[in-house]
Amino acid sequence: MGSENNSVFGNSTVGTVSGSEGELLYTLAKGVPVGQVIVALSSSEDEAAAWLTRGANEATGNNVYSVNIRDADVCKTTSRRWKEKVGLLWYNASCEYEDVRKDLLSWQRHLSAEAMVVLQGYQQLGVAKVIREYTGSYGDFVFIDSVGTIAVLAIDRCVHFWVIDCNQFGICKYCDRKRDFKRMSSRSSQS
Repeated sequence: MGSENNSVFGNSTVGTVSGSEGELLYTLAKGVPVGQVIVALSSSEDEAAAWLTRGANEATGNNVYSVNIRDADVCKTTSRRWKEKVGLLWYNASCEYEDVRKDLLSWQRHLSAEAMVVLQGYQQLGVAKVIREYTGSYGDFVFIDSVGTIAVLAIDRCVHFWVIDCNQFGICKYCDRKRDFKRMSSRSSQS
């Protein structure tokens, strides 16, 4: 149940998180259900992996995998070969919109139904845009919390019951989420 099962892929340098951010990561790691893993995606080894490992080892002994994605091929290969359900995904690799979007899309299929996604640098334009898309009317995530420079997202568990008006604009009866189905339809037909 110790950190001897936890792995680091790639060479790296040390990054930092504030004390309050570390405490949040520690608490989130403690809440990951038994049998699920924690994946830390970063372009360098950062202090966050240590906080995540401490929380996981104290609560459940879940494995924490630190994946250095400075090399895009490493991230893509690791994601493609991944077999375990991810209960917590930490992302601190890039603040560029395309990078963040691409990396999260490649790992999204590995997330468990109750998974949390934690993004560092959420005030940066690229990360903020991805968060808006993932939590907006077309997204499958909800915004949970933010501390310092990190934001926490969770998979939207609502089983939506859409009340759609004559303009094809829908509002979920249960969670009040809004979606423009006409716009979604036109986007999908353009693809």
